[in-house]
Amino acid sequence: MAAQSLNPNVKTVIYNFLSVVMEQENKHEDIGVLITLLDELAYIVRFTENHFDEIDYPDPPKTDYPAIGKVLEKRFPSLGWYNIALDISGPREEAELGMYLSSLNLMDIVASMQEILWRFENTSEEDAFWHFHWGYMATWGRDLRFLQLYLHNRWW
Repeated sequence: MAAQSLNPNVKTVIYNFLSVVMEQENKHEDIGVLITLLDELAYIVRFTENHFDEIDYPDPPKTDYPAIGKVLEKRFPSLGWYNIALDISGPREEAELGMYLSSLNLMDIVASMQEILWRFENTSEEDAFWHFHWGYMATWGRDLRFLQLYLHNRWW
């Protein structure tokens, strides 16, 4: 049995994340809700598999980063800069700190989820699951985990 069939709600979790985070009418910033949504995205990765769909699908539409940024700036105005170790598994004496802008991390996650939702609607489930799983491992998962640490520190 494929892992996807164990949880048919992966698409729903992505849709819920996007609908809440990109809500333009909501005037109230709720970091607790954002933390929960990020937790749900991280959790559902375990229900996806890394099977590449061999069909040559068209590329998704180009991401409108400025539009995403405008919404996120209004939706989460308090998101700021934070420090993080650049190589968390390197030797302690060689550790370096980097600065990350939390709104850019969130923007990258939103862009990735928009692309994955597009794939669910325009390519195949296998293609969408593969991009979700691969993207988590290679790109947006790191942004998500760093953002979770920053938000957890602010929240508690």
